[in-house]
Amino acid sequence: MLYKTTLLVFLFSLVVLTTGCHVLLSEQEWSENYTQLDGTMATSPQMIDGNLNTVGETQQFSGPQYIYRGGGSEVIITLPEKKMIRKVVIHSDNIKKFNLYADKGGTALSDSDWQLIKELKSVKSYPLEVPILYAFPTDRLRLVVLDTSDDASLWRKEKAKMYSGDPSQMMRNFFGGGFSSFRRSSTGRISEIEIYGI
Repeated sequence: MLYKTTLLVFLFSLVVLTTGCHVLLSEQEWSENYTQLDGTMATSPQMIDGNLNTVGETQQFSGPQYIYRGGGSEVIITLPEKKMIRKVVIHSDNIKKFNLYADKGGTALSDSDWQLIKELKSVKSYPLEVPILYAFPTDRLRLVVLDTSDDASLWRKEKAKMYSGDPSQMMRNFFGGGFSSFRRSSTGRISEIEIYGI
């Protein structure tokens, strides 16, 4: 009797485990692209127009909570209603480092409450597929670009300009903090942003 019960429990566990693994490994069913909903807006409309051939640029800002070596840029996307966002796809060829924020809703002091939902310190391939593991209903996303592939070449040009010419000017640049005044470009070029739920 004990043998039969143990065998039944084992078979039942095996069926449950197999079914659970199948569900976990099966292809995820994604929602429609939320950026294509009527009423969706972005600070750069080219990023949500459904056309990979149009390119928008993120806008420079200087908000104190996002300072990164003198600069950065952002795009804000507003959906017509709150959604549970589980994946963001960014079609860009120059973004290297960014933070993604979702608005948890207004507070008494401001109309938004941005919470960091993803931080990517090194982009390896394009397009960028960003899974969102922890989601809450939101109708606004903010992509903050902190570093781009263009920043290194701008730094080299600025450095060459600072150390060419008059030796006394070079000394003033070196000791006067000339390098610290260099602002990174951090302007992301994005052809499309896609937002999905499950």
